[in-house]
Amino acid sequence: MHVIFVILRENGGNLFKHLINKISLLIVTSKVTHTIMIFRLFQEDVKQVLDWLTNHGEVFIRKNTGVGRNLQKARVYQKSHEHFENVAQVTV
Repeated sequence: MHVIFVILRENGGNLFKHLINKISLLIVTSKVTHTIMIFRLFQEDVKQVLDWLTNHGEVFIRKNTGVGRNLQKARVYQKSHEHFENVAQVTV
C-alpha cells in the first residue's frame, strides 16, 4: 500500500493530493454521520423518557401526594411506591 502512495506522489502529485483530499473527506463524513446517528439515538431515548414520565411518573405523583402520618398509611404509600418501581423496571 505504501508503495502505491510513493508512486502516486512521485508521478502524479495532483492525483495524489486529490486522493488524499477524498480520503480526508470520507473520514470527516464518516465521523459526522456517526455523530448524527448518536444524536438521533439520544433524541429517541429522551422521547422515551418523557413519554414514560407522562404516562407513568406524573400519574404516580398525582396519586401519591401525602406522607404517611401513621404506620398504616406509610405502609400503603410504601406498597404503592414498590409497585411504581416494578412498573418502572419493566417499562424502561
